[in-house]
Amino acid sequence: MAFSNRLLAGLPPAELHYLAPRLDPIALRPRQVLNWRAEPIEHLTFVEEGLVSVLAQTGEREEVEAWLIGREGVVGLSTLLGGESFSFRRVVQVGGSGLRIRACDLRRAFEERPVLRRHLLRYAHAVLVQAAQNGACAARHALEHRLARWLLQARDGLGRDELPLTHALLSRLVGVRRASVTVALGRLEAAGILAQRWGSIVIAAPDRLEAVACDCHRIIRSRYEAVARQAEAVGADIMDRAGAAPLSGTVPFPPGGGETPPAMPVRRPYPCRAQARAAGRADFRRHVMAATGLEVFDKTLQTTNIWLDEIMEEIGPDRRVAWHALGAVLMTLRDRLPIELATHLGAQLPLLVRGRYYDQWHVAAQPERIRSLDEFLERISERMDGTGRPVNTRDATRAVLRTLSRHVDPGQVAKVIEALPLHIRQIWPAGPANDAASGAPGSTAA
Repeated sequence: MAFSNRLLAGLPPAELHYLAPRLDPIALRPRQVLNWRAEPIEHLTFVEEGLVSVLAQTGEREEVEAWLIGREGVVGLSTLLGGESFSFRRVVQVGGSGLRIRACDLRRAFEERPVLRRHLLRYAHAVLVQAAQNGACAARHALEHRLARWLLQARDGLGRDELPLTHALLSRLVGVRRASVTVALGRLEAAGILAQRWGSIVIAAPDRLEAVACDCHRIIRSRYEAVARQAEAVGADIMDRAGAAPLSGTVPFPPGGGETPPAMPVRRPYPCRAQARAAGRADFRRHVMAATGLEVFDKTLQTTNIWLDEIMEEIGPDRRVAWHALGAVLMTLRDRLPIELATHLGAQLPLLVRGRYYDQWHVAAQPERIRSLDEFLERISERMDGTGRPVNTRDATRAVLRTLSRHVDPGQVAKVIEALPLHIRQIWPAGPANDAASGAPGSTAA
């Protein structure tokens, strides 16, 4: 059985042999919703052909794409990282086919099969890079560069030059007016880089389109290519040890039943939903830190947990509440800062925290006019709804800001404080950066 999905094709035969009987082929229809926002994730889908957008809500009836999934990935990854649901919708934009697996089955394999776990964590790292880079790209780069980057990502995900996309769809995904997309595509077509047909766009000169695109595409693609290279190296090593030839994404199934694969050791029962609740973040962290050899991912997990531990020292020993508080404060702070300063602050955050920081960033609304400290704290409190237990918003805010001051460059912190109105600055715990900002000439942010 051969796979077009690169994530599956990059797995060693033993892992494929385990997963294959649990995979069900499905059709992916345009505009089909694979996962609803805030709904439990019961299935994950490996995309064989097509494109799926992960959509972040930016208003009551507005959404923009956070990242794109094609044949390189899987839809619903967050359920393996400790979440039963997620704040994004996942919608099929280009139809095709996929392989669906129950979330409980993949969670069990994720926990009990180290090779598979490391492979999926490498992919998770690539997704985090893509989401963070997309946020930075939206904040800093011109539409034509962003559009070129998006079209190249879609080409990578589909594996072909003809993209069945309309101007209206592109405008919704990129988060700009349709007229702006039409003008930008017209310039690219006039330059001979694209050809537009009814309901589709053909990339006529991929190399020239790459020259137009910003560097974000190279950064994102290089991370996904690294996932494939590492998977090939692991597979080759396993084959060398076993004295067999690599099978390159093909799973041998004995005809007529034949010999069955060796039984997988079961460590403990793994109910579909109960396990996700019972495992908890501490259990997930223990498995990841023990099993993954991914230095970058290990480092960002360690750093993020240091931050959460410091926050928990002040607001109580609940990691879930600390994570919600960290995200709520950072997102509210981000919305009050000028775009350039918000982007510079995001660049200094741990990779996992950075993904949360850029979540639902509506750049056009920057900076928000929050007129009082009470309003600032109210925004944070709204974002902390659903944490499971009451927590004092003022205490949580000071705990997060204190942690930020400890770990972010003091000069950067001083610039952030200086950009805030005086009535919001008073919540920031005292420290060298605060003193520097208070003493800075002309520090009277409105």
